[in-house]
Amino acid sequence: LGETLGVFSEIHQPLGLASERFVAAYVDGRVRKVELFAPSGEALALVQRQGVQVGADIGWPIGLRGTVGEMRLGVIGAQRSTTPELVSSAIPASVAQTQRWREAGLRAAVIADQLDFANFPSRGYRAVGEAVLGRRSYDNLPSGRFNRIEGSLTAVRSWGVHTLNLGARFARASDVPLGAVDEYSLGGFQQLSGYRVGQVAGNYLAFGRLTYYRRLAVDPGPARALFVGGSLEAGNAW
Repeated sequence: LGETLGVFSEIHQPLGLASERFVAAYVDGRVRKVELFAPSGEALALVQRQGVQVGADIGWPIGLRGTVGEMRLGVIGAQRSTTPELVSSAIPASVAQTQRWREAGLRAAVIADQLDFANFPSRGYRAVGEAVLGRRSYDNLPSGRFNRIEGSLTAVRSWGVHTLNLGARFARASDVPLGAVDEYSLGGFQQLSGYRVGQVAGNYLAFGRLTYYRRLAVDPGPARALFVGGSLEAGNAW
């Protein structure tokens, strides 16, 4: 629920007496509204991007019983589309049309998550990497190969109520369908905070962030805690 509407479900079956590996099958569906921007920062269009992805993996836990993370190898299939809702006259006609495409390929992923909290953690690290290689087909264009690789890292350390949070992210996609939204984007809270969500977008992305926050000695009621702080952020997408 929220800005991105989605549903995800997975069947996860451990294998072996010590659960030293597992198989999994999943479905992931999402619908979201995305704004397209000119290099000057002017909003040019509002589009709806939707897609359904299914996959099957064989995986291996990292650490005792997977307490550190997991590695996966598998196959994926996806159906995606982009539909314009509001379009400026400056948008090319090719972008102002509904685009549909399908993807099938191989996927490799690794995740190691040792953060104590998902939001505003006080210690630990989280590293995620994924690579996809496959073939993409269109309704009215020739099919072709594609590849994607992306990764992110978060490392956190605290001294009493003071916390430093270091974050980095990189991504590369070989191409995107004609008229579709660029594969990766920045903008919004702690993702180049001075820009609107999705205002910096492209097939290549690099981003780094250093955040300081301090836990306040205030009872926040039902919330976990209150923090005050700030961040230095640098990045771009091409």
